[in-house]
Amino acid sequence: MIDNISKKVLIFGVFDMLHPGHIYFIDQANSLGQELHINLATDEYVKKFKNKNPVNSYEERKKTLESVYKNVIIHRGDENMGDWTIFKKIKPDIIAIGYDQSMLKNALVSSGLIDFSSLVNITAFHPDLYSTTNLNK
Repeated sequence: MIDNISKKVLIFGVFDMLHPGHIYFIDQANSLGQELHINLATDEYVKKFKNKNPVNSYEERKKTLESVYKNVIIHRGDENMGDWTIFKKIKPDIIAIGYDQSMLKNALVSSGLIDFSSLVNITAFHPDLYSTTNLNK
């Protein structure tokens, strides 16, 4: 069990069409520390790396997250994959990774910016029902 005293937790995501799977992921990550930081993907990032437009704009997604979570700190994600400016900015103690973020996990580990022990895998919450990909069908 991770001691959550004064720990900064960082998560990454698009969080388009906020659904129960997102809520579960954010709540689980939030329970790992005292300060939850969300690195929210920009519209440009989504278009470039997911080859699709988000349903909701960055500002709409940010506003939705802020209305649901009063105690989180939202950061604008980098435009370019691999910049990792968020690490210099907040120096997280824990990085929570979603069940479908293996590419992110591999990129973080290979970047050399983090220690593997700082990664925490969050299990899926009914991914067959609650994934943005499935909800868009």
